[in-house]
Amino acid sequence: MSNLNILIISYYWPPSGGSGVQRWMYFAKYLENVNYRQDLKLFSNYLENASNIDLDYLAQIEIDVNPLLSTQLIFQLIYDDNAISRLQVREVFGVGVQLKLN
Repeated sequence: MSNLNILIISYYWPPSGGSGVQRWMYFAKYLENVNYRQDLKLFSNYLENASNIDLDYLAQIEIDVNPLLSTQLIFQLIYDDNAISRLQVREVFGVGVQLKLN
């Protein structure tokens, strides 16, 4: 997955004190364990009906909770006018455990 740059704008930031500072500091620390990817694919048959566009959108989030536990969220939208003519939605939530055996 590619790197995503996020800009956090906060009124208070370390070394200032207070609960508002701690919240954003811990949130920024955990963002390095999150990977995000999205794909948008558009298809059309230009020979028959050029205004008929099929859509395939995929959003995927992978989170490494700790060295042993990770989770994955997938959200997909598919619209194919030739097959069903309705929007299809797929949602997946996965949890993985990783153990090293010596």
